[in-house]
Amino acid sequence: MPFTRDLHPLIGKVPHLDNLYLLTGLSSSGFEKGLLSGKLLAESINTGTAVPILSEADPARQVNMRQI
Repeated sequence: MPFTRDLHPLIGKVPHLDNLYLLTGLSSSGFEKGLLSGKLLAESINTGTAVPILSEADPARQVNMRQI
């Protein structure tokens, strides 16, 4: 599916799971925003700090620990 339930992308670390990161839900804007999103996610992984501009795309908002 090219989009999420709330129509906002998921970009970042999945809570409670080591070394699992998502960059999904960009819908048709993936061709336009995918490269920069990937660069920002890679920067976040390399530095170990969250990139503030990606805070709205944090996968934690969609994670239900009962499903994991």
